[in-house]
Amino acid sequence: MISVHVVEDDEHLRGSLARLLTAAGYLVRAWGEADAVVAAMSGAAGVEVVMADGLRTATGADLLDALVSVGAVAAAVRYGSGAEGPAHVLEVVRLRRITDSGDVLRAVARAAAAAAGINTSLAAAGLLPTEGERVTDAA
Repeated sequence: MISVHVVEDDEHLRGSLARLLTAAGYLVRAWGEADAVVAAMSGAAGVEVVMADGLRTATGADLLDALVSVGAVAAAVRYGSGAEGPAHVLEVVRLRRITDSGDVLRAVARAAAAAAGINTSLAAAGLLPTEGERVTDAA
């Protein structure tokens, strides 16, 4: 299952998005700051979905640029202030604002489909570990 990382500094919006996506069947991790998600995704195998506004790291780097710099690959849904300016290479969907849960679900589904397709290609090329090769946290 592809993880969806919701990165939002507004606690209420972050919680609402996490509840909406969890209810839709996604495995959701919610983050209040950019540095935490960058650290968590550093060196991750496979492509995951990141849904974020214009959050920046402590150094001032754009969240998606910071993910690229640590080798993380994400299919991004950008919204709000993060949806200004040119598209980022990781950006799959851009929402100007979040006003409709259907728009959010369609955007995340599109990004998740893109991530799944990339992961399938990486696995076929032998570039992703198989289930038996994955290290779990349950050690």
